[in-house]
Amino acid sequence: MNTWAKSETNGLEDLVKADDLSNNLPLVDLSTAHFKGNWKLPFAPKDNYVEEFYVNSHHSVNLTMMYRDGPAEICSNGNLDALGLRLHFNSSDLSMMFLLPNSRNNLPSLLENIKGYSLEYLVGRFIPYDHVHIYLPKFKTEFNIELSYVLKNMGMEKIFSNGDFSNTVNSSEPLAMGKVFHKAVVEVDEGGTVPEGLPERDYYSDTGYISFFAAHPFYYVIMNSDYVPLLQGTFVGV
Repeated sequence: MNTWAKSETNGLEDLVKADDLSNNLPLVDLSTAHFKGNWKLPFAPKDNYVEEFYVNSHHSVNLTMMYRDGPAEICSNGNLDALGLRLHFNSSDLSMMFLLPNSRNNLPSLLENIKGYSLEYLVGRFIPYDHVHIYLPKFKTEFNIELSYVLKNMGMEKIFSNGDFSNTVNSSEPLAMGKVFHKAVVEVDEGGTVPEGLPERDYYSDTGYISFFAAHPFYYVIMNSDYVPLLQGTFVGV
């Protein structure tokens, strides 16, 4: 199973551990998602540097920070007490929105407050700017969960007792789902090749200086043009 997951997801490993399985599991469902896209406007690796990322007000860790200066969509949302950044991926309708709390410890409050807003509403508040100084940590997040308990609570008990899998599995014996594993990985890096001939950046020439400096915990979501969230999560530095 892990070999299949690794081949289908560009190297996603350890979806299932030996302790997760037993001889009396007739059927196991695997679900994986591995996202690593190329930005429409990538970051230059030569501009990477080490920066303090504040896990909270009192503790920080050193992380690789990416930088670029150029077009981006920005939103200063007073209702959420956060600054937003939206970047587009190359050759697709996908984009990634970052919401950075104005205070280092306010991520829990932000996560609670965004429940009252649709993605379409939030995206509609963004304004495109020609020059935004963007500082983003280079990061990789993983999420792994066994979903049988959740699915049973959603009313899907039948598949775990005497479900009909005749269109999925060729078996003369009745089958029941044993466990459902899901793992998602999101990688944010420089994301592509920087075109040659770009003008040199100028830190001080902007009349309206705008900076998105993500050096403390934030929320992110990857969505399509219909505002459907494909992957979302938080990055807290550890």
